Amino acid sequence: MASAEPVTSAVRDGMERLLRLLVQKNGSDLYLSANSLPVVRIYGLCVPASSKALGPSDPEEVLGLLIGTQRAQALRAPDSLQCVATLAGIGQFRVSAFFQRGTLALALRPIPLQVPHLEDSRLAPALRHVAMAKSGLVLIAGSAGAGKTSTAASLLDYRNRQTSGHILTLEQPIEYQLESKKSVVNQVAIGTDTADWPSAFAGIAKHACDLVFIGEIHNAAGAQAALQCAQSGILCVAILNSASAGQALNRLVQFFPAADRPDAQNQLSQCVNAVVVQKLARTKQGPRAALCEILVNARASADMIARGAFGELDRMDISRYPGSLSFEEDAARLQSQGLAFENDDGPTSGGAVLPIWGASRFAETHETGMGVPRFSDRLSQPITLALKS
Repeated sequence: MASAEPVTSAVRDGMERLLRLLVQKNGSDLYLSANSLPVVRIYGLCVPASSKALGPSDPEEVLGLLIGTQRAQALRAPDSLQCVATLAGIGQFRVSAFFQRGTLALALRPIPLQVPHLEDSRLAPALRHVAMAKSGLVLIAGSAGAGKTSTAASLLDYRNRQTSGHILTLEQPIEYQLESKKSVVNQVAIGTDTADWPSAFAGIAKHACDLVFIGEIHNAAGAQAALQCAQSGILCVAILNSASAGQALNRLVQFFPAADRPDAQNQLSQCVNAVVVQKLARTKQGPRAALCEILVNARASADMIARGAFGELDRMDISRYPGSLSFEEDAARLQSQGLAFENDDGPTSGGAVLPIWGASRFAETHETGMGVPRFSDRLSQPITLALKS
């Protein structure tokens, strides 16, 4: 019987090749599921990275290589895991491990080693004013994978370079490492630096913060902590998964018991500074661009929030309010800089319209397969993207 070591070596080699491929192609995600092809998402499109399916135990072995075998083997359904792993010479990745059909699956996302400077990025200049508010609540909303964490990191970094103060981040996991510059930055990893989210929230008032960043509001404790920070003279920046400003505020209120929601709406109407909604739009140049909608709290919007009229909030013309920005205005700004956007019809039968690529060879099976390559595998055809020129 062959030893297990060659298999582990092959898994490591295959994993590194897949992650290098992800980084080199500017991919946003790598998906690894048992008995399925490894898949990468590039410019919003999911394409196979190999013609060889993963084995039943390959995702667990990959996770073991990323975070340690003992920790990987301790993960059992129905639990899940989110963490950050760094591979020398390749990069840093956010790892999401979960179970599907009784087997482990992984979603890995590259994390840039450097926080993009807000003023050097294509993000809306209006975000600089949002970052410099003295107090209140800033919600950064959008769907999963829209780049909310990157935008939040850019906001924090901008403030860190502009003014003195204490910035405290509460994250699970910590993705971007922020160095203290004009401000002191402390980053608390939930589950590592503190036991859990409630423990982290309980300590905020004792830390003399000027800005608190909540990596994601996903329960009543997070919603209450965000409101308390905003009302106590602290600027709170928080991420919330939602597709629009009205939906984000409505979701925040829904975390509270029904009897407490009218009071929560009144508090929100007084302390919300801005709701930033972000989405990614495909461009003819290839990469997707972040489009922002910024709703700045005004008298009209405050009244809608207090009444819980969140549907009206999404239908209002926010371009009439100083400091606010609509998706259409942001798209026009980027078009003036030379970007051309694709329509939303999706890929045609001939492939996605990515003119700068042409035909793109991804990988031979024996280059990215996770198991030991068999002779027949070496005869497989390479995976090729059928892209229009």
